[in-house]
Amino acid sequence: MTLNMLRASNVRPTISAHTYIYGMHDYNHTPLAPLGCATQCYLGPTQRLTFGAHGAHSMDSWYIGTSTENYRCQRVLMKKTRAVQITDTIVFHHKHITNPTMSKADAITSAAATLTETIKANMKTNLKSIDIKELKGLAKIFEEAAESVSEKVTS
Repeated sequence: MTLNMLRASNVRPTISAHTYIYGMHDYNHTPLAPLGCATQCYLGPTQRLTFGAHGAHSMDSWYIGTSTENYRCQRVLMKKTRAVQITDTIVFHHKHITNPTMSKADAITSAAATLTETIKANMKTNLKSIDIKELKGLAKIFEEAAESVSEKVTS
């Protein structure tokens, strides 16, 4: 479903393939979440024991997709029973999905590359020969620093 939402239709390239075949997707009717995400699935009173260790109100599960036949329901794979279950009450544990961040080594490498480009671009203007030598020396220092940082990170 999600791939067809991203892919353009061959008949009408201005809309997605999913929209062309099934119509507009209603996210209120069938919400989407990351596949394979760890979840806690609610167990109704008919599905659980009253007392004891197995009387828990929820079980560990993994999200495997949305249920297109049921309103606002999700399909999950139960961890304990290995059964596919449709549930309407679910908690997603997707804290491990984070936005990428820039490491210190990446920031230094980027700054050195930017400084080197700026220095080389400014060398084309009318400068004295002494200034050009100093700028070339700075550019060389920054290039070497960026290479040494990237080598330390990769090794």
